Amino acid sequence: MSIKTEISKLLVMEAGPEIRSKISQTGSTILAAEFGDEIIPDEAFLSIGLDPKTNKFKDNAVGEKEFFYFEKCSSAVEAFREKRHEDAVHLLMQAKWDFDDWALAHYLLGLVLLESGEFKSSLDQFEEALAYEPFNTYPLKIFREITHFLVMHPN
Repeated sequence: MSIKTEISKLLVMEAGPEIRSKISQTGSTILAAEFGDEIIPDEAFLSIGLDPKTNKFKDNAVGEKEFFYFEKCSSAVEAFREKRHEDAVHLLMQAKWDFDDWALAHYLLGLVLLESGEFKSSLDQFEEALAYEPFNTYPLKIFREITHFLVMHPN
């Protein structure tokens, strides 16, 4: 089973005692994978309302400044999917500059850093996202727990 598939299953799995072992199993699989493997599934983007095929958010009824924030986030996801991780990080840092207390850019930056193997920085971004997002926290918590495992169990 691919890492993407493992993470996809975690994102729809009901919370319960078995999820901890599944997170540990997924973390171990990530550590054993070759660096550069794609690990972030489409569900990571779908869970925040981003269509992974078009890199567009479902609801764009926002003001001008907010529009540019979402555009930077969308462009960052496009760069990420094209394996231009440095460009994605740059765009997300720009988005955070405008709205540092919005969870979206932190979450996306966490995903980019996770796939780039920067586990501690990724964990920090997921923690920030959780601090700012009071509602849609399940995907954030799953990714936070995966990166926490990775930080606590280095190669």
